[in-house]
Amino acid sequence: MWIATVTLETVNGKYPEKNSRKNTATNKDRMIALIRITTILNSDSSEDGLIIFPGGWFHQGRQSAESAFSFIEKKIKSELQKFSSHIVISLGIDGSIDNEGFDRDQIAIVIDKTGIIAIGRKYQVLTAEERKKVILSPGYLQGDFGKPQIFSLNEIRFYPAICYDIYGPQQRKLENPGIDVIISHVHYFVPLNEEGPKGIVDFVRKGFVGCSAQWHCPVFGSGIFIRRSIPKCWHTGMNYRSHPKPYLKCKIEENILMPEMKFEDGQLIEGKLLVQKYNLGNTFSLINI
Repeated sequence: MWIATVTLETVNGKYPEKNSRKNTATNKDRMIALIRITTILNSDSSEDGLIIFPGGWFHQGRQSAESAFSFIEKKIKSELQKFSSHIVISLGIDGSIDNEGFDRDQIAIVIDKTGIIAIGRKYQVLTAEERKKVILSPGYLQGDFGKPQIFSLNEIRFYPAICYDIYGPQQRKLENPGIDVIISHVHYFVPLNEEGPKGIVDFVRKGFVGCSAQWHCPVFGSGIFIRRSIPKCWHTGMNYRSHPKPYLKCKIEENILMPEMKFEDGQLIEGKLLVQKYNLGNTFSLINI
């Protein structure tokens, strides 16, 4: 099977904006892009696959993230039912934004042709202020809304992480609960001259690779770049294999996984998408190197 990551380069600011009509239009445009990308990837291969979209790919503004579940599930499920192969979509939904701009809901949902099969809520944060504002999961294996956190495709077990969750295993010394692949839904990076997240190298080297080193499995991630180009240091497939060298002393190049194909989609109103597709069989062959 294959796994694909979708990275967005947008001319917009942090999503959502104050204009509710613009937010609705952005959600609609992103749904069209999701279906378009899924169709392209499916047509390229008859094998089963998983596609990862960023954190906050859809945003409900002041409404809860849950308010989008029904529509998103129905729309994506109906599209996936058209394919003979088994395609799974994992994406981020944010919502319940407060007056200070904190997205209190930060959730990942996983959908296949049967509907929603897994839901996870963010459990790890960077700042004490965020801990007070965001509705966090009580545990990293909790799941939410009656759905499990972990899901399987072709007997491979996947763990959806929401943005800073990718630092959780190494910072908390968490044991791997039988996971084969971690998928990370990163929210966004801002330009260097603006306040906000911009440590791309650290996110890849300490986040992706650190989590891979702690749980001994590959990490694949998606993200959004706000008003800036997608940099060359942004690698969406990483697997720690520099034993016994500590991951903090590794260069990014030592643990990169190379995609078997990639392409750009420039049909979004707000910008363009970079899609990178990996052969999961080839990835697993590198784990013990």
